[in-house]
Order: sequence, then structure tokens, then C-alpha cells
Amino acid sequence: MLQLGILDLCKRGRQRAAGDALRGTLTLAMEADRLGYHRYWVAEHHVEDSAEACPEVLIPLIAGCTERIMVGSGGVLLRYYSPLKVAETFLTLEALFPGRIELGVAKGPGVTSNAVAEALVGGNKWELTDEAFERKVFELARYLVNAHQPGDGSPGVRARPYGVAPPPLWVLGSGSKSQQLASELGSSYACALMFPNGMALGPKLVADYRRGIAGPRTGARACIALSVICENSEAEAVAQNRALVAAGMFESNVVGTPEQCSARIEAIAAENGVREVLLANWLEDPAQRIATYRRLARAMSLPASHTTSSDRPALRAVA
Repeated sequence: MLQLGILDLCKRGRQRAAGDALRGTLTLAMEADRLGYHRYWVAEHHVEDSAEACPEVLIPLIAGCTERIMVGSGGVLLRYYSPLKVAETFLTLEALFPGRIELGVAKGPGVTSNAVAEALVGGNKWELTDEAFERKVFELARYLVNAHQPGDGSPGVRARPYGVAPPPLWVLGSGSKSQQLASELGSSYACALMFPNGMALGPKLVADYRRGIAGPRTGARACIALSVICENSEAEAVAQNRALVAAGMFESNVVGTPEQCSARIEAIAAENGVREVLLANWLEDPAQRIATYRRLARAMSLPASHTTSSDRPALRAVA
């Protein structure tokens, strides 16, 4: 059985108030928990049509109003932040909600203006390079691993709070560089198929990732992220997809009735060799998003209740 999760993009449009969009995210998260979805990730986008610029704020709110579902970031745009601060934020969340937090990081800019990106790093443009991002990911992994043991008073910078098991680290991406980074790090890998060429590249990226982490088991896992439009009739779904594309969104990966979407999601998961799938859509109305995920939950026979996995993916020790 597939493990299904939700990647919430919190599209708000130009007319919807940010507070309404964010409350819609909380409502959808509670419904996802009830329906039996495995994880709920929130994106980070610094753009006008999204209300999710701060996953670290939303994650504890979501975890606090749900019971079982894994909650995480999809993902923190690490190029803009201190790895130490990100590590301490997510260790704190893990201490508050043990076994339920996941830390996804992504290289994508998440902005529509270079000026916004430069403002986020205080004008330090070097932080926006691929080299800086990769260095930050390894630093983040070190801080997470080293924080697991209580402090002994020795010199050096360590993330706090001490003695907290690190939450699973996921590298998100849609190209070969993110896949190679996840392989080298030994972290879990989420391959986004929602962008141009994603469907064509996905199977190779996931297969290369699996070869890259061959050897001693790290507990690392792979999943894929798909965009979906699920309506009661195929004509409705096709019309909705066309309208979203006309509004500037990407073509959705999966479009159709609940039964058609269920079969297509299963087929794409099999093509990519994964049993974990994140689902997203470009809809602005929270009520429409909830209806979409209810239809999919019924079609894919998700359990009404589930237990949080006790498998804790371990990061490779990073020298």
C-alpha cells in the first residue's frame, strides 16, 4: 500500500486574505490526519500568491492540532538561512513532538525577484550559489547528528537542545544535483515531478539515488511529489486543469476522476520504484483542496487511523 502525503502550497491568489489561506492549511492538515494521510509538508515560497513563507511557524501549529500525521517542511530554502539556526529550530520541534517532525530542505529560490532573494541574505550574494547551498546542507547534517548526545563542555559550536534525536532530513529537488547531494549525504530524497521534464527525469533520478546510497543501511528513503486534480467527472478535472494552466500554473501530473487518479498515482509510483508519494495541487480555495484529498483518500482506501512509523532514518556521520 502506498504511503500518501500532502505537500501544501497554500495558494491564496490576490483576493484571499493571508489569514484565511493559512487557516485553510490548518483545517486541511486536521482533515488529512483524520483521513489517514501519512505526512503533511508545507512549502516555503516568498511570492505574492502563496501565504507560506515560514514553514517553521506553521509546523508546530499543525503538529499541535493533529494527532498522528508526520509534519514537515517541503522544504526550508536553506540558501537563505544559518544551518545552525535551522538545526536548533527543528531540534526544538522534535523535542516538542517526538517522532513526528521531518526536515526537508530545498535549493530552489522560491522567489520571483532577485531583489527578494538578495534581501533574504542581507545582500550576501555568495549565499545564493549552489556551492553555498551544498556546504550549508552538510553543516546542517553535522549539527543535527552532533546534537544527539548531551553536551560535555568541550569547545566547539553545537546545536541545542542537546540529547534530541535528529528529525529525518530530506533533500528535495527535481534535478541531478539535488539527487547527488542526497546520495552523498545519505539523507532521504524527495523527487519533485511537478515541474517541466519532471515525469521524464524522475525514474532515472530515483534509480541513481538508490544506487548512490547502496551499502550500509542508513534508513534513507525516496519519495516523489506529484500535482493532482481530482474531480467527480473527468470533464470537470480536465476543465479545471486547463483553467489553472491558463492562469500560469504548470500542467498537473494526474488529472481525472478519483478512480482514474488512483490508478495513475499507483502507476507513476511503480514507474519510479517508490511507495511514498506526496500530492499537491494548485488550487486557491481551501474547501476545494479538502474535497480533492477526501476523494483521493476514499479512492485509495486510506486507513481512517494510522500509527506514526517508528522507523527513524539515520544520517550518515559527517566528518
